[in-house]
This record gives sequence, structure tokens and C-alpha cells, in this order.
Amino acid sequence: MRVQEHICDDCGARFTRYSTLRRFCDTCTRARAALKQSKQRKPLPRAKKPIKQRGKEYNKWVAFRNGVVRPYLDKKYGRGCFDCGVMPARREDGSLGYHDVDHVKGKGAHAELKGDLTNFVYRCRVHHIGKTGVPQWTNHQTPGIDKNAMRAELDAAAKAVREAAA
Repeated sequence: MRVQEHICDDCGARFTRYSTLRRFCDTCTRARAALKQSKQRKPLPRAKKPIKQRGKEYNKWVAFRNGVVRPYLDKKYGRGCFDCGVMPARREDGSLGYHDVDHVKGKGAHAELKGDLTNFVYRCRVHHIGKTGVPQWTNHQTPGIDKNAMRAELDAAAKAVREAAA
């Protein structure tokens, strides 16, 4: 590559030019850069739609629970808790609310019974927490609940309910 002497277009000083693109000496280039204000950057475009907190599978479960499981359980067992028999609280309009829908045999160990209607029962919140160990609607373990004692109590109550029904 050939080195050329060049005259600065701004101040007229001589400088060594290594590229044909350079027109100004180092001093003038720095001065021009200092005079230029930096461009304001546009903010990044944000998504217009909020991020969905629940996915398609959850929506399918809710539709199945409300359209199939709850009518089946209402007809077969009523709305009382499977373990203690307590009825759900009444709503403001006077109608009965619902307890949690729970699997008798867990989905992890018995995946084949995941959608089987005979594997569902209503459980009040306390018994559902006691059976599953961790409530699905919070991020932490509920304090004051001894899982082993609660499970023993649940087993005894379920046995008493089954004997009374037989």
C-alpha cells in the first residue's frame, strides 16, 4: 500500500494519509467529533400484548374440569369435601361455590388415570394441601402444617367415610 501526503480540507495542515477516505488531519477529526452531538437512540419496541401467564394445556384442563369433571362429581358425590364432608362457602349471589378438584391417585405415579373421571374427588383447601404437600396456588410451603400428621388424619377420615358409605 502506498502512503500519501495529503493536505487537510479543514485547516490546511499536511498529514500522512493511509486511506483515500480520510480528508482531515487527526486534530481536525477529533475536533469535528467533539462538536457532533450523539444521536438519541430510539427506545426498543415493546410487545403490545401482555405475556400469557398460563398456557394452552392449563386452559384445556380448566375447560375439562368445569365442563366434564365438576358436573360428574356434583351428580355422583355432591359438592361436599370427600374427606370431611364440609360444604363449600356460599357466594354473594347465594349459590354454592366449589372445592378443589383433586386426583385420588396422583398423576405422577398413575399417568394412565390422569383424565379418568372415577379418579377425581372434591377436597376442601385444607385437605387438598394436606394430601399434595405443597399448594399449587402459592410459591411456598404453608407454615404450621405437619404433612405426616395431616396425611394420617386424612387416611383415617377417608376410611371412616368409606365405612359409613358401605
